[in-house]
Amino acid sequence: MAGYIGTKAVNLSTTGADINGNANVDGTLDVTGSVTAGDVNITGPSPVLTLTDDDTASEYTKIENSSGATFITSRNGAGNGAIILSGQGGGVTDEYARFISSGNFGIGDTNPAEALSVTGNITATGNVTANDMFITGATPVLRLTDTDGTDEYTNIANINGSTRIDSRDGAANGTIVFRGFGGGVLDEYARFDITGQLGIGTLSPSAVLDLGAGTSGRGLCWGNSASAVYSNIWSSYSSARTTIGNGLRGSTSVSSGFESSVSSSWAKSAMSVGTGIVQFYTDAASTVAVGTAVTPTERMRINANGAITLGGGTGATQGSLSIYPNYSTGSGNFVAPTPMSYHNRAGSASVGTACLFQDNGGTVGSITYTNTSTSYFTTSDYRLKENITPIEGAGDIVKAMRPATYNFIGDGQWHDGFIADELQELHPRLVSGTKDSMVDEEYEVTPAVEATYDAEGVELTPAVPSVMGTRSVPDYQQVDYSKLTPILTAALKEALTKIEVLEAQNATFETRLAALEATP
Repeated sequence: MAGYIGTKAVNLSTTGADINGNANVDGTLDVTGSVTAGDVNITGPSPVLTLTDDDTASEYTKIENSSGATFITSRNGAGNGAIILSGQGGGVTDEYARFISSGNFGIGDTNPAEALSVTGNITATGNVTANDMFITGATPVLRLTDTDGTDEYTNIANINGSTRIDSRDGAANGTIVFRGFGGGVLDEYARFDITGQLGIGTLSPSAVLDLGAGTSGRGLCWGNSASAVYSNIWSSYSSARTTIGNGLRGSTSVSSGFESSVSSSWAKSAMSVGTGIVQFYTDAASTVAVGTAVTPTERMRINANGAITLGGGTGATQGSLSIYPNYSTGSGNFVAPTPMSYHNRAGSASVGTACLFQDNGGTVGSITYTNTSTSYFTTSDYRLKENITPIEGAGDIVKAMRPATYNFIGDGQWHDGFIADELQELHPRLVSGTKDSMVDEEYEVTPAVEATYDAEGVELTPAVPSVMGTRSVPDYQQVDYSKLTPILTAALKEALTKIEVLEAQNATFETRLAALEATP
């Protein structure tokens, strides 16, 4: 059968239609079956080529040009259809990429879960903008290559569950820099140089970890949270000083100052190492906001000359140990194993002072020693005294004393001495304290408990501060046996005076007796 489409002859048969040459169709052309042609030009206001799969209703593909834009539309019944790009070399379909019904695009992935999913390598020249990017593979790598030079690139990879950032600068290692870009201004945070040294606050790290230099103090800190950073190491504000603190951090505005790094009740402490000096500080438990200025008390220092000072003050003598007890009460003590203090020097017969006691700069006592003996002195200069009178009644006091032998309950050892309250009744200045006196002391009821964390650093249990309580304990009386010496001396003098009188009387009696015996 023969006919025409437009002005062209068409031969029709039961198997199809053959058109020799070009055919121009005004309107819509519907073809059921195959179309084999050299070129097909579809022209119109919004020309469309529709490929319909008539196995099921509303399954088709439209290729359309509208206003210069090319649209490829796929429909699958009531839903969106997939758009698949593939090759068919050798009669075998080889898929390149596809859009699925959700609009996600997959290259090498037939069911992309993200807007863009690529299985294999991606090479991009220019910018890539995306919300999220997922790279999946045995050893997935994202490479950023700088084409200005040779072998200048950054690799971000995951290998066996470990994240790796590799930097190459030609034949050498590359620098890795961390920075911010707020307001369009680059602000460097830290960097690894080509030797692997980490610098924070410096562009040229000179050590494995270099925190740089600055006027606001730099440091390391670790703790439970922003409100509980217990441990800090920092360089102090505008000074060559390194400090380790617990509950304390360096002030960013006060020279050599401290700030609280804990908002809960906490007893704070610090050790500061400066130029030729080491200082130790403590502060009583208190509750202040993080960043609040704190002034801990210096408890100990070691000077460049080796002098050690406890309780404040500077300590001047080389190799000396100076103790500055509380100035208002004068209390100060050693608590240490036996022997708790050594004083050792090269052999010398000269007198050395092992301990010097002062009050407001004036000497009130000392302990001295030579190569053979030790002496204990207390100030007794006449220029320090007034109202000097002889001791009276010393003999009566001594006669009333009750020397005793006893053992101490604590160690069971036997001693000779006096009972303090009995001696106090006879001479109060020999004894300190009051009979059966009690004193309140603070003690730890329950110890502090540190917070616990899981492997990701999430707090499992919070920190619990120690609980302190007060209890009443005996305030034991003490005897100063050295003060017995004047009493015993006065009593002995009274006794010697009486003995001298008795001896004189006895001599008189003996003379008279001899005279009587000589008389016939």
